Amino acid sequence: MGEALGTNLPGQSSILKKMQKLASGKSASNVSRSQRAPLRPRADEVLKAIARAYGLPITKVLDRSHPKAFKAAVYLLRRQANLSLRQVAKMAAISAPRVSQIQTEIETEGADKVLTILSATIKKD
Repeated sequence: MGEALGTNLPGQSSILKKMQKLASGKSASNVSRSQRAPLRPRADEVLKAIARAYGLPITKVLDRSHPKAFKAAVYLLRRQANLSLRQVAKMAAISAPRVSQIQTEIETEGADKVLTILSATIKKD
């Protein structure tokens, strides 16, 4: 809603929460992913949060110069922003199997402290 207008409107969050609650459990055929979960953060919001948390410019998050930030971005773009394997692979300039490998690595070995905090806090208000 606010994205279409380029701004966040007062009460937008409560409206989105109500919409998401009403839509849960309903058939999702022909409904876009972003409309099924309107409270999920957008990819740009995820990348900005990662850049802030790791003290990097946003342009460095996906360039692999900081491995922890890179892996956090790949993981959170999949889990928080709910992007497809293909979308994340394209953004990160890696293969889709590598995206899955990073997800599995983080989920089995555990996330670093910064990623754990980001996972809990990157959500739309």
